[in-house]
Amino acid sequence: MADGSEAPDGLMDGYATICTPSQDAVLHEEIARMEAAFAELPDDYQEVITLSRLIGFSHTEIAEKMDKTPGNVRVLSHRAVARLASILAE
Repeated sequence: MADGSEAPDGLMDGYATICTPSQDAVLHEEIARMEAAFAELPDDYQEVITLSRLIGFSHTEIAEKMDKTPGNVRVLSHRAVARLASILAE
């Protein structure tokens, strides 16, 4: 592989076992299912999940953005995640 034209022995075989077309399709289906479930949530649930789980804001930071107390944000966050889990379990 001195000229970069060939992959090391077994590299492509190894890649093929972790990234098959069927695995890719399953992943896309799961993403679509998650997006659909997320879209069913009320706006405040979507916002608190986005801010806490995706962006990584603290409860205090979220409270400032959502004009709530940190305690309210904790409760809202727990309820939002529980509702999302419930939708996904249906």
